[in-house]
Amino acid sequence: MIIDTHCHLDSILSVANKKPVWQLKEEDLLEVSSVIRRAQDVGVGVIFDVGCDVLECYNKLFLSQKFENVFAILGLHPTTCNQSWQPELAELKKMIANRSNKSKLIGIGEIGLDFYHKPFDEQKQTDAFVAQIELAISLN
Repeated sequence: MIIDTHCHLDSILSVANKKPVWQLKEEDLLEVSSVIRRAQDVGVGVIFDVGCDVLECYNKLFLSQKFENVFAILGLHPTTCNQSWQPELAELKKMIANRSNKSKLIGIGEIGLDFYHKPFDEQKQTDAFVAQIELAISLN
């Protein structure tokens, strides 16, 4: 079995435009269903869907509940760690604590340091990275 360890399923939704996927109609999610089915046809049995900001993380949890072979990885990408990263991290922690199916969240990511995309704030990225590592450790 093949595992896709890094995917962004909500990014293929042409109708989403940064809307919460749970607000979409069932027919709007056909694009995701089609991609998952085609992946399964070529041997991809499990998909890890990775969040980069709070909205995407909510989307990942929703899609992981909707599709049996999709699992969520939640985090704040370094390029999204701006002035408001601490409230976003607090929201992420609340989201994790309140999720309905604990087994569908399998990791904390997409986190790290990104000094390529300018402008960036190295200290904010470092602080957010350390905080998310601590979150991951606390969740084992």
